Amino acid sequence: MYTVPDSGTRVGWLGQPHYGYEKLDPWPLGWVESPGVPLSYRIEKMKLNKDKTELTVNPSLKLTGISPEVFRYRLGNRSALEWVIDQYQVSEYKRSGIQSDPNRAYDREYIVRLVGKVVRVSVETVKIVEGLPGENSGRPQPGRAPCDKRSNPSPVYGALRVSGNRPALHAGSDEADCYSR
Repeated sequence: MYTVPDSGTRVGWLGQPHYGYEKLDPWPLGWVESPGVPLSYRIEKMKLNKDKTELTVNPSLKLTGISPEVFRYRLGNRSALEWVIDQYQVSEYKRSGIQSDPNRAYDREYIVRLVGKVVRVSVETVKIVEGLPGENSGRPQPGRAPCDKRSNPSPVYGALRVSGNRPALHAGSDEADCYSR
């Protein structure tokens, strides 16, 4: 699959899905093609459905089977997948009229594959973090009250702070320290 320098440490384990993500196989998402519409991979603006299990790529293609764990891996205040959806869209700068188009003429499927890889990295990262002992597990600890009173699973954040030889997850926002100390 892939190897990470220093993979014997907790930081190495957490780095596994991120290091060389481009070589990973995309998560096996379902592809739903719209009948009567020629299949296209061109992205204008992608959109998640209300329950965040399907992603409309364009009028001809929908990706299904998005796991809820994808949204627990956070980059600041949003998930990695939500970041990709926001950043990978056609836009035009009003002042200059210059258009920003993330579609690649030489690799039409690139963004659809990227979505699958981001889903895989997110799910794998959540699994690894939940397997870590103590504060890093992503689960409420005895004697600590989670910030979210609705008992939703706590998010797993994308930035890593290392103290000594013990990594600790850090969001870089108000949600960073979700448990009272």
